[in-house]
Amino acid sequence: PSTSTELFLAVAGGWPSPRAMKAGWQEEDTWWLVGRGPRAAVRLGRADAEGEPLPVREIVHFEASGASAEALLGNLSGALGRSLLVHLPSEDGSDFGTPVRIHHALLPWPRSTAPAC
Repeated sequence: PSTSTELFLAVAGGWPSPRAMKAGWQEEDTWWLVGRGPRAAVRLGRADAEGEPLPVREIVHFEASGASAEALLGNLSGALGRSLLVHLPSEDGSDFGTPVRIHHALLPWPRSTAPAC
């Protein structure tokens, strides 16, 4: 992402800086804008093998009462023509393992002409 996009994502994710945010990223990670507006940004990792699902690393919602993570990921999966692997947080807090990071941005996504899926 561009420097301004990284700054926006760092603020949305509660990171102290873009550098701190990117410290946990892997080199192959990619960001995707999902929905009109867009409604969210999703960070995907690289699949371990050809044809394997792409791991979902992070979701940033841009709408407070927007679509569920499942709906957003379904749209992204369909647009990419690939399965996604995601561990969503449980509602009762009984998670085993590490669920995907989900953030709700305090500000809307800046207007741009970037295409979304």
